[in-house]
Amino acid sequence: MTLFTRELKTAGNNYILENSLATLYIRDGEYERALPLVKKSVKTYEYFANVNNMALLYANQNDLEKADEYFNKAIRMNGNFIVYQNYANFLLYYKKDLKRTVELTNIGLRRYPAASALFVIRAQAEYQIDKYALALSDAKKAYELSSSPWTKEVLNAITEKRKIQAEKFYKLK
Repeated sequence: MTLFTRELKTAGNNYILENSLATLYIRDGEYERALPLVKKSVKTYEYFANVNNMALLYANQNDLEKADEYFNKAIRMNGNFIVYQNYANFLLYYKKDLKRTVELTNIGLRRYPAASALFVIRAQAEYQIDKYALALSDAKKAYELSSSPWTKEVLNAITEKRKIQAEKFYKLK
């Protein structure tokens, strides 16, 4: 954060530095500090990373249509794994569009077949639409790829046929 802040003072306009600093602010939940940096970065030059951050900021403002628009744009710009993960989480937790969550994770998993995060997101969507066997298989695969407390919670919840305790791991609106 210190490096990016100092560099921006001397470098002037730099869409990469602006977006990089904004990413750190978003990570820390400082959305108001991130917003002007992302807007400036996007205005200078749109690329998947700053467009993804714009989508995250719109989601935080509960502007779901704008967030969806920007996530779609980031995907069309050949966005990386994190764009797929963020968009899938957005579809699952904000829009609650389980069908699109499964569709997007399917596409993402073709590009990133070892992405534990996409398996765990798809498992949650499948579980909610009563595709228990698929959900269990995906949860097992996610846990095999990354034995984190989160993947363990999802696997255990599906195995025990109980509610997934997402609020223990994420601040959800």
